[in-house]
Amino acid sequence: MTDKRIQNTREYIHSFLNDKIFIRQITDDIQKILPIVIKSNYDCYSAAIMGIDICLCFAKDEKSITPSKIQLHLQMLAQLINKPCIIVLEDIPSYNIKRLIDQRVNFIIIGKQMYVPSLMLDLRKMPAKDKDIKDQIPPLAQCMILYVLQGKNLIATISEITELFGVSYSTANRAVRWLQSKGFIFTGRTNKNIQFLFLGNELWDKALPYLISPIEKTIRTNYQPTNALISGCSVFSDKMKTYAIYKDASKDISETINGDYTIEVWKYNPIILSKDKKHVDFLSLYLSLKDNTDEESSSIANKLIKEIKL
Repeated sequence: MTDKRIQNTREYIHSFLNDKIFIRQITDDIQKILPIVIKSNYDCYSAAIMGIDICLCFAKDEKSITPSKIQLHLQMLAQLINKPCIIVLEDIPSYNIKRLIDQRVNFIIIGKQMYVPSLMLDLRKMPAKDKDIKDQIPPLAQCMILYVLQGKNLIATISEITELFGVSYSTANRAVRWLQSKGFIFTGRTNKNIQFLFLGNELWDKALPYLISPIEKTIRTNYQPTNALISGCSVFSDKMKTYAIYKDASKDISETINGDYTIEVWKYNPIILSKDKKHVDFLSLYLSLKDNTDEESSSIANKLIKEIKL
């Protein structure tokens, strides 16, 4: 067996228990009394976990031994050497992991899981912290930033954020963790309220590199949807018929290729930020227009950024 496998096992156990693990060849006396079935299926080593002597059994061919055989072999060996015996594997199907657990077999899957009921251990590989946090800003995080930029107070727990913005707890939690990861907010130690570290122009300048258009997609229809807000160039022109709705409401819209109305489906609810409940807010409007190449959109975006007061 390669030293790499032993090293990986040692490092994996140490990562959980913070305990130096020494793995050695079993003594000649024990080697002499091992049954043929053990010698042919496992490389056996002596070690200690939390001061308790154990035997690590590295499977020679993981695909050829079943959970029931492993259980039988480890019971036989434990009775023979009077030590807890642990099967060490590099990979195993999930259904066999369940069978090993059901049979209370001591096992280590290197880098993934350590289940040793003899020592009352059930440890699994911890997911990387904030693995689901991407560089792109979540829609709710952007909505929260714009909410604060409107001068509104936002000192709240995650549960309160779910109620205020009408989202699920997981959505609010992901937005809060993204804002924390980028240094926009801090969380109180006692009351768990989140609070922004920056306000006004300072918050805008720091957030702008992350802020994106709120529009997820654009569709056409022959009627104006309920609770739709005037958006796009229509905010400043009666000739246009552009409206914004939240994506949750888009499923009720019947699309028509040459419809009279242009409907912007937004990633966050535009009503939350609207001041008059008729038009979308100017900050979101700017973000929806600033990257457009047509002359009218560019002109309105430039006008907006000059007039917006933070």
